[in-house]
Amino acid sequence: MLPVPFFGSVVLIRRPLLGRDVDGELPDGPALALLVHQLCHVHQRLEWGLYMYLWRHLWQRLAPRGIPIQHRQVERECYYLTQQVEEHYADFQETREPVEA
Repeated sequence: MLPVPFFGSVVLIRRPLLGRDVDGELPDGPALALLVHQLCHVHQRLEWGLYMYLWRHLWQRLAPRGIPIQHRQVERECYYLTQQVEEHYADFQETREPVEA
């Protein structure tokens, strides 16, 4: 995610990271977790403003204090949402498994 002054945010994702189905559409599934993570950062940027968004991310990178990145304040919510998407689709796939008699 690239925060752009005066315009909001731009999400940049490399094509190979997003799996597409035969029709070229994004499939419903865990591949959407990457988009959810980036949209969480867009929400943070809109909620906090550009200056505070950049300051919080910079401070969290410069002062690690032994805390893993996924548990720091700026990433915790985004990783949690990503985990929820992955769990949702894992549960969804389990319920769709055919039962053999």
